[in-house]
Amino acid sequence: MTGALGVALMLHEQRIRTTSFRGMSLIGKTIPVRSEVCDLCTNHCKITIAEIEGAHVAYGFLCGRDYETKRFVARNRSGFDLMKARKKITSAPPPATVRNDIVIGIPAALYLKDDLPFWKKFFAELSIRTITSEEYDTAVIDGKRLAGAEFCAPMEAMHGHVNYLLEKADFVFLPFYMEQKTDDRTVRRHYCYYTQFAPTLAASMADDRRNRLLMPLVHYLYSELHTKGELYRTLKPLMKEPPGYFEISSAYEKASAFKKSYLEKFKKRYQEETAGGHEMHVVYLGRPYTILDESMNKRIPAVFESLGIKAFYQDMLSSGDSHLSPIAPLLREFHWHYAAQILEAARVVAAAKDAYPVFVTSLTGMHCHSNCSWYAFGTEE
Repeated sequence: MTGALGVALMLHEQRIRTTSFRGMSLIGKTIPVRSEVCDLCTNHCKITIAEIEGAHVAYGFLCGRDYETKRFVARNRSGFDLMKARKKITSAPPPATVRNDIVIGIPAALYLKDDLPFWKKFFAELSIRTITSEEYDTAVIDGKRLAGAEFCAPMEAMHGHVNYLLEKADFVFLPFYMEQKTDDRTVRRHYCYYTQFAPTLAASMADDRRNRLLMPLVHYLYSELHTKGELYRTLKPLMKEPPGYFEISSAYEKASAFKKSYLEKFKKRYQEETAGGHEMHVVYLGRPYTILDESMNKRIPAVFESLGIKAFYQDMLSSGDSHLSPIAPLLREFHWHYAAQILEAARVVAAAKDAYPVFVTSLTGMHCHSNCSWYAFGTEE
């Protein structure tokens, strides 16, 4: 209804006087309708075609083509593809050699969605082959059935991702992330309670396969020395010739350097794409496992791209003390890791003239306006 009212207002404002409306008499006519599957790209869209007075009217395309256009037409008119750009920046070569031919699966869920490039690099440095569940798109549906209890959509998805990889890999890497250390010892940044115990919940679902879950404690108040020791103790029993502690230490440090590098490249790319200013763009705020997963974000990013609006993610922003000083007291009291990142990014975007924040959440849905033109969407019914 709001869409129809919006179109009517636009037509009135633009003083449109011609129309392709065929008239109310169309109701009484017989209109043949058929379906077919488009094979011009991997979307394989099921389209519906209606024949009206000798002309074909079709709908159901995920891309931007018309029925008469017999080629794939990209809907992204912004000139920037967020997902492709991030994938290119974080890509790294697979291991040159394979150690003992084991395969470790890394779920593209919860906190691991954010750290996938890091852990893929870590295992590649150890010559261990990995697979991920990045292309798995029914995680929420499958996970809801497997979870055995009511959880938020991301937690249900985690169950689906783990089960999916248990069918394809020798082991599934699902470490404990309890708390992210900060430079300021007076400030603490916790992961949510469900996230903190996601490995335990997954183990209860895995039943007799739980011995194939690798669950080291990697993020807490302990030092990197402890993390490396946890990884060493976890990987040692898996192979006849396991990597030594110093190999694991070196791999972890190289993965850390790689992560620092691609985070810097994210920020540089944002600066390049927005150089010159005076061009409206949006910045997505939210947890990475919601924003950066097409099965979770309900293709909201594609909506802006199809409108010719460039879109970026919050970790591409640069912030300093001057940006965050107005909300510093709040950040000191706020102890959630991702929520604090969202607040920081919101502050930076609010101060930018041509940037608009778009908050996407898997928990609630809302749509409101304020002085900083804030838009929020919920991706779970």
